[in-house]
Amino acid sequence: VDPVLEEISEAIAREDWATAARHGSAALEQLLRQAGEREVDPRSVGNRCGALTALGEIGDEQALSVLIAALGDLIPKVQAAAARALGRLGSAKARPALLPLVDHGDGLVRAAALLALGQLGVEPVLERLVRALGDPDERVRAAAAAALGRQAEASLLQLVVALGSRDVATRLAAIEALGGSGDLSAVDPLCETLGDTEKSVRLAASRALEKLGWQPVGWRVRRTDRGYALWTNRSFWLGSDPAAGQRELLCAALHH
Repeated sequence: VDPVLEEISEAIAREDWATAARHGSAALEQLLRQAGEREVDPRSVGNRCGALTALGEIGDEQALSVLIAALGDLIPKVQAAAARALGRLGSAKARPALLPLVDHGDGLVRAAALLALGQLGVEPVLERLVRALGDPDERVRAAAAAALGRQAEASLLQLVVALGSRDVATRLAAIEALGGSGDLSAVDPLCETLGDTEKSVRLAASRALEKLGWQPVGWRVRRTDRGYALWTNRSFWLGSDPAAGQRELLCAALHH
């Protein structure tokens, strides 16, 4: 008996999927067999999920057909594991099979599918991701925001459009994605949301701006006014250096 195959078999038997995955392609045959099981008892379902996760970690395209087939499993937990594995595998061939799961009845599956689609490339699914920012399930909104934030340069315009949504949850998810993007061009649209009618949105915008290194600066018409007449954005202070931070921009303004 091959000692490597025996070690893989032992790892699978004790449900040590990380060890099995570390053996790479040598573990494929056993993991594929485990992933193809169809029993619905809790242990079998857990083992299926573990095998699918390990296959995603290995990243061998030989697993593609089995992973896609697992998207049709009767158990949502298994479907979600398969989607996550396909995202890690990174093959665009999985996109057509993942797309229908964006409308799945279980939020866990929708979230996993959105994250996987984001990993396969945001551009072809931008509209679906932005639409998912308004999903009633918090996990789905977070997944869409994370997927968009991962490639925010490509999706900045769609996120800015989402800031104008009538749905508060959609605005909050878009704000979170913009704040995590690291893109300074997100500062201006985020500054505009500081005047949102919803307090939660205003607070989220302030936190997002803080992540981007921007402290909101407001103008009062009179010193005695309680609120600000307007919030200045980055463009207001921007000089000749488009990459300048807020400190540099404010110091430059003081010296004029």
